[in-house]
Amino acid sequence: MKFLSKHMVLVVAYVALLVLTAASASIAPLPLGRLGVGIHLVLAFVMAIIIAALFLGIRYLGPLLQVVALTGLLFLLYMWIIMPVDYFTR
Repeated sequence: MKFLSKHMVLVVAYVALLVLTAASASIAPLPLGRLGVGIHLVLAFVMAIIIAALFLGIRYLGPLLQVVALTGLLFLLYMWIIMPVDYFTR
């Protein structure tokens, strides 16, 4: 993305977030069952990555802080993965 200015990258990210939000809203009323939950979680994870990478400025931080931020996102993914285990064992 070196050919795009910083402001243009933010505009493209904003439009991508709007498209992902519209996709999530349009999928919500469909009777997809458990597949719908998985689709919504994937869309939310992609939106979280876009926000963390571009709007929070993680790419401008040092390498150690980038690792810490990535660890936080991976922990969030891990919590989403083990959430059904807690739900189904009760």
